[in-house]
Amino acid sequence: MLDVLNNGVLLGRPQVAVRQYEAQWRQLLADVHARPLPPCPTEGFVLPIQTDPLGSPLVSVVLTHYNRPKLLQQALESLERQTFRNFEVVLVDDGSTDAEAIKFLSELSWTWWQERGWKVLREPNRYLGAARNTGAKHARGKYILFMDDDDVAKAEQVEWMARVAELTGADVVTTGHELFSGRSMPQPHKATARYVPLGPALNNGVLKNVFGDSNMLVHRQFFIDSGGFTEEYGVGFEDYEFLAKVVTRDNHLEGCAQPLHWYRQHPGTMSLYTDLKAGQVRYLRAYLEVFSYLPRMTQNLIRYARTTFFNLGTFNERD
Repeated sequence: MLDVLNNGVLLGRPQVAVRQYEAQWRQLLADVHARPLPPCPTEGFVLPIQTDPLGSPLVSVVLTHYNRPKLLQQALESLERQTFRNFEVVLVDDGSTDAEAIKFLSELSWTWWQERGWKVLREPNRYLGAARNTGAKHARGKYILFMDDDDVAKAEQVEWMARVAELTGADVVTTGHELFSGRSMPQPHKATARYVPLGPALNNGVLKNVFGDSNMLVHRQFFIDSGGFTEEYGVGFEDYEFLAKVVTRDNHLEGCAQPLHWYRQHPGTMSLYTDLKAGQVRYLRAYLEVFSYLPRMTQNLIRYARTTFFNLGTFNERD
């Protein structure tokens, strides 16, 4: 609606009050939550089954761990219940110091190697980006599925993510997840929220991670060619930065709406004690590296995000 003031100045004003917009938005979210989510486009698609016990698996699950053996056991239990079995697990311990964790890892490494050829890798504490890169170097699968020790996979996670990747030829597949609290195994009726990725939404991703989370499936060769995760100690958002690079370089990202894993919220969650501003700088770097090639609207959003929304200051647009 346009209003004309006495001095002839045109003012643009919303036709609907702010409270009405908020009510409509809440109703939209309620409708989305109430309706069953459409399935990923994989109906009737059959994954290749590995019949050669010495051959490479289709998927390598790279599972990172630090001083949380009881949560790690739950993550491993969820992998044991997968509907698709053509995968290996590469567990990377990021410098655990807890005696219980060290004992559990020692016992696990011997059993795994003897029975399955799965790996337990131990290295000094270098943080998530470095730990995931280490796991990727030792992965044998066509795809790598990244997972943290406090996550819990739903039974169909590996199967459905691999199906989407095989069917679409995606470089990266992300999915929705359900959030829960506590240190026990999640129960469907105790989900506190649901995260649904938008996929390669370039502009939305400037202000919020709409691409997916660290529980992503990546084509292994693509991951190697792209350089993997950046390695910065004590800073989060390495997954956000990686996904932003995928989208800003026009690579193939598929975001699947179905919640295929559980995301645990607890006091030890890394996002609660890492520097938020440093994380924001980290993922915006993915945009700034190709700034001159981005659409004008995206460039304007980046300027706004840095100077106003995140208060990070200006930058040299020629960089």
